[in-house]
Amino acid sequence: MDEVWSALGAISTAVGALIVMIGGIYARSQVNEARLARNITLLIDFQRQYHSLEFRDFRSRLLIGEFGEPESLDPETFDPVDQHKFWMLVDQIEFLGILVERRLIDFDLVLSSFHRSPPRVWNAIKPYILRRRARQLPLLGIHFERLVQRYNDEYPSYVNRFTKSIR
Repeated sequence: MDEVWSALGAISTAVGALIVMIGGIYARSQVNEARLARNITLLIDFQRQYHSLEFRDFRSRLLIGEFGEPESLDPETFDPVDQHKFWMLVDQIEFLGILVERRLIDFDLVLSSFHRSPPRVWNAIKPYILRRRARQLPLLGIHFERLVQRYNDEYPSYVNRFTKSIR
């Protein structure tokens, strides 16, 4: 009779371990689903603002040189509304870079949603950002720059097609 109880105990332990393993697999799949949902929610919220007509118009004006060539660009000379839009744009792409660096959003989703925009914007404002870094804000735009570097590292021919000439 002891052998039967031992066998039942072993079977019970094996079944318990199997249930725990299945529970772990299920929990892992739920974590992956939650991460995907978070990525989509972050991207939709970000994209809604980034691609609004107001900000799309501002980016277009920036990229065609309405505010000056990249080397002479100075947002402090913009009217207050455009100055606000400039800093919103810088902050938005900086935030996007942080999300990618922290792996809170997948880079491929960023590339699919924002195509060539971050590298083009970076090329238009890079001299100004670098001047501000040198003078007073050493961390200004570092995540933005890293995001653009990732574009360049992973898809150089794609990026080069759109950034050779901004205008």
